[in-house]
Amino acid sequence: MIGLESDIKSTFVCFEDNPVLRKDGKEYVLEGKLYCCVKGYEELYDVFNVVIVVPFNFPNLLPTVFEKDGKIPRNVDCHMNKEGQCCFGTNIVLFDYMHRKNILSFRQFLEQIIIVHFFQVKHFLVKGQWPQKPEEHFTRGLIDSYKRIFNITDNDLRKILSGKFKRYNKCLCKSNRRFDKCHGKYIPVEQIQQDFKTIIAYLQIRR
Repeated sequence: MIGLESDIKSTFVCFEDNPVLRKDGKEYVLEGKLYCCVKGYEELYDVFNVVIVVPFNFPNLLPTVFEKDGKIPRNVDCHMNKEGQCCFGTNIVLFDYMHRKNILSFRQFLEQIIIVHFFQVKHFLVKGQWPQKPEEHFTRGLIDSYKRIFNITDNDLRKILSGKFKRYNKCLCKSNRRFDKCHGKYIPVEQIQQDFKTIIAYLQIRR
């Protein structure tokens, strides 16, 4: 199996000139000008100056991506925060998508998620619409993601939130299997626990 550093270096062909790769604590930092081109939409070709932070334990922790030159407006409509961090949707959606598309390497993540994201944003900026409907924002989007991925209702989710979730609990999808033997094979339990805290705080505020 290819190591993460070699995996990241294999993506250099997706950048203009030579990007910079360095280690910083427990993560790699990749900086450079990323080509953005999707077959059939060559007229939307562009290059984005990015910083991609890749945790050492990818894919259990996901990369963070920043656009540095301000070519994308810093607002929610463009899925970009004020610091230039890109929003690819909730992590739970990304883990689910990676599983369904069998994305195991960083290069696959870059080509199928990061580059496609920049293409979709460019499509929105030029044509005024998204090529496909993006996920809802913030905690409401997180709740919708859980309902869709695990095929549960609002009431189901509220019942699940009442107790502390652990890897040996029954899976949220009602398969009657343990989480770590079901969706937990590709979704870290720590992500579920973190999301539950976010959802609980949101629901308490709305009471």
